[in-house]
Amino acid sequence: AEYKKAVKAVTYQEFKGLSRSTINAVLAEHNHSYTLARPTLMTLSSKSWRFSISSIFLRRKPALSAEAENHPLVVWQSTGHGSIIPSIKNTGSVELDRELFSALILPLKKRSLAERNAKDHELALEINMRHAEETNSLNDCECCFSSTTFEQLAACNQGGHFACYKCIRHAVNEAVFGQGWARNIDASTC
Repeated sequence: AEYKKAVKAVTYQEFKGLSRSTINAVLAEHNHSYTLARPTLMTLSSKSWRFSISSIFLRRKPALSAEAENHPLVVWQSTGHGSIIPSIKNTGSVELDRELFSALILPLKKRSLAERNAKDHELALEINMRHAEETNSLNDCECCFSSTTFEQLAACNQGGHFACYKCIRHAVNEAVFGQGWARNIDASTC
């Protein structure tokens, strides 16, 4: 009962352009699940005459259901260290708060972590390359003859030929999508 009451309050607040009977019908159709009913409510809301009129005057665009950053229940709070983190507004239902956290906040945190890891990886490669250049410890790819760090090379099983990851990616790409595998790669030596 607490969950249903909180879901109704949240949807009534978020979808003011829809009638309460419409919202109640959609919620009943989706067993009062906020995350299941929201996409339907967003579609109905974006097609309502109230949204059309207000979007003309306010230049409003329909929000996408996947935009967790702009969700009305997501609040961005400062950490005090120059960054902001997302959190959920209290809805009055612990169950709904948990559902919203797992549906909205966790994907944002995972995406942020993946972006941070990608930036850290790029920075580490750049620092490694700069250090290798300073110490004259660059190695040559025996395929494209470019200079690269040792960490960006792989060796063949036989003969110990070194090939950079770019050449390996190119060879695999050609093998999967192109037609040049047989004439470019000698499988007996790799």
